[in-house]
Amino acid sequence: MNIWGYSLLTSTVNIPERGINVNSTTIMWDIPVITDRKILANQPDIVLHDKKEKARLLIDIAIPDGSDNTKDQR
Repeated sequence: MNIWGYSLLTSTVNIPERGINVNSTTIMWDIPVITDRKILANQPDIVLHDKKEKARLLIDIAIPDGSDNTKDQR
């Protein structure tokens, strides 16, 4: 798997509990994000922090439940 040009998980890796550092990039999960306003959903699924480019990418994954689609189509 390639993320920002870095090859990750090419062999058996002991992954820390809440994050991993790869060169100048930190990959974190299940960590609350500090904001200037109170936000109830302040914990994205994945946070990619590129220290070299001074950029962060917040990734929130959602899987919609399509079980109610049959009721809408009637």
